[in-house]
Amino acid sequence: MSKKTCDNALHDALWQYLSSIDGGMPVFDYRPPENVGYPFADIESMTAKYSDTKTGAMTSIEAVVNFWHKQHERTWISEQCTALLEHVGEMEAAFDRPIMLDMNQTTAEIVRDTSVKPAILRGRVALYIRFL
Repeated sequence: MSKKTCDNALHDALWQYLSSIDGGMPVFDYRPPENVGYPFADIESMTAKYSDTKTGAMTSIEAVVNFWHKQHERTWISEQCTALLEHVGEMEAAFDRPIMLDMNQTTAEIVRDTSVKPAILRGRVALYIRFL
């Protein structure tokens, strides 16, 4: 059996964590159909960056995760964004090497999406993780 790449290992660790929220929140790799209830999460993208070092290639992953909920659930969205940031440090066991969350590049934002009626909230977390 082949070893997982860094981005696949991170994807699986994020999926496992996200799907455990609220006793089994739906998680998607894409924007779900319109008939999905709230809350739910999606893993918007995973971007791998490689840099050459004297000891080999270093991998950095940008993972973008979205939390979606009804517009009056801002507190829930904020709590999930914060909890995800805190959980990343506990995910190291999922990998075969240490990881570091680059807080200088990691962002979290909460925006109101008015493209649907009634409006909904989206918490978008862009994680920048370095595999050491």
